[in-house]
Amino acid sequence: MTPFDELNARLSAADTPWVADQTLQSQLSEQQKRRLLGVVIDAEDLSAALAAPRAQAAPLTFAPQVDWHNNNGNHVSPIKNQGGCGSCVSFGTIAVVESIASIESGKVLDLSEADLHFCSDHGANCGGWWPTNRPW
Repeated sequence: MTPFDELNARLSAADTPWVADQTLQSQLSEQQKRRLLGVVIDAEDLSAALAAPRAQAAPLTFAPQVDWHNNNGNHVSPIKNQGGCGSCVSFGTIAVVESIASIESGKVLDLSEADLHFCSDHGANCGGWWPTNRPW
């Protein structure tokens, strides 16, 4: 039994509507997968961020969790492959915009992560986006 068969059996037993399937990333070797986890957190920056005062959160007046895979339709765009380029921020941002467009207007968009990534303040490179590379 493959890991996907095992996972799907567990999902089915839990009566969930979701089914696991292969993706480009799931077919990578462990070493290739580890290379996709390349973010290096600077300890000093992390300490400064954690020490910053935080605003008091307003009480929640909405559901704290919603699954947009099956909420008046599927509003989640398919998984895309960023390859070896450090463009996860662009991919995450575009996925949110595509989902919001679907939720708000029913429009299915396929926007360009590359356009957002290469036309941003960090310039045309695959070096990734780092929290310390802020334009402000």
